[in-house]
Amino acid sequence: MAEKIRVCAEGEIEDGGFKVIALREPVAIFNLGGEYYALNDHCTHEKCSLTQEGYVIGDELECGWHYAKFSIRTGEVTAPPATRNLKTYQVLVEGSEIFVVIPDPE
Repeated sequence: MAEKIRVCAEGEIEDGGFKVIALREPVAIFNLGGEYYALNDHCTHEKCSLTQEGYVIGDELECGWHYAKFSIRTGEVTAPPATRNLKTYQVLVEGSEIFVVIPDPE
């Protein structure tokens, strides 16, 4: 059964900002204009941390190692050298609390 994990209160991630939580793997939660998105924090090209080594540019995340880009909204690759999309997670806002839904391991 999927697990719902509390991340933080809604006001803790400013617009354009993010928070990383350590679950089975590092997950980054982004706030884009009051909409929240959760992605795996490792580049699919060389496995570096996108939030520590990379850059948020609008609604994209750019890897600082080889400049692969990913959509924060969908996890899709928008520029090579990465060829695999980032894993995404469902985000729930309940009241003023933000949660990430972690599916069962496959």
